Amino acid sequence: MYKDILEGIRINSIEGFINTIRDLGNSISDTPDNLWFRAENEAYGHSQLIPSFYRDFSRKQEDWFLELDQEACNNLNLIEGNLKSKFKTSSSTYHSMNNFLDNDWEMYFLMQHYGISTRLLDWTKSALIALYFCVEKEPQTDGTIWLLNPYELNRYSDLYEGIQAQTHQYIYTPQTAEKELQNVNNELTKYLNLDLDKKSPIAIMPTWFDARMKSQKSCFTIFGSHINGLLANKNCNKFLQKIVIEKYSMTIIKNELAWLGITNESIYPGLDGIGKDIMSETKRILCI
Repeated sequence: MYKDILEGIRINSIEGFINTIRDLGNSISDTPDNLWFRAENEAYGHSQLIPSFYRDFSRKQEDWFLELDQEACNNLNLIEGNLKSKFKTSSSTYHSMNNFLDNDWEMYFLMQHYGISTRLLDWTKSALIALYFCVEKEPQTDGTIWLLNPYELNRYSDLYEGIQAQTHQYIYTPQTAEKELQNVNNELTKYLNLDLDKKSPIAIMPTWFDARMKSQKSCFTIFGSHINGLLANKNCNKFLQKIVIEKYSMTIIKNELAWLGITNESIYPGLDGIGKDIMSETKRILCI
């Protein structure tokens, strides 16, 4: 099943992309609103759907489909704890962040947002935003868009079993879950602290406290002690699908997305996005 999902469906246009989402989405979700999307480059190779923390600090690549043992968990916990401590200490001078740094989850989201290695994978609730990320730099290799049903993922997760959740599907959020499901806060804390008992990834919604997170419709999966926990899940075909964007179509798709209003300025609010759009348009006019 893992190999079947990795092959994916190949497309070369926005029209083909939308049609394929409709077909593949129906295979893992009854409701379009249930889908999340993630862009990756084919250059990821064996590290597809592996968070940066495990890519940077875990063992050899051939071990990426293994579960961490207690010694490995302890070692990685020390590394991650050091990263958290350094980020909190260094960023506390930016007073606008102080409220977020007092919340362990929001600080962890900020770490991911500002380039620190975490066990989070970025997703978006927008298919077109994911497509933009895929073609943004017009890479020389094929691109990938992953489709995820986060509700189904959570239904097959350790967290779902650990809290003996009701039969309805649920997206877990640190802010509200404690009020709605018994013991969920303790279970979520185990994920945040890389508890060995928490193996499978779960889907989790952040509060969009940052303008960029809001414009990108950000959401996350957090990984437990299984390094490649999404693809290694025996039920992954029930919540995960893959679309391959052919490399020769990248420029055309990027231009078509601009017609639809999906540009740097809409993805990266503020002067950063404006500057990127100006440079992109100038290079296109000058054929650079």
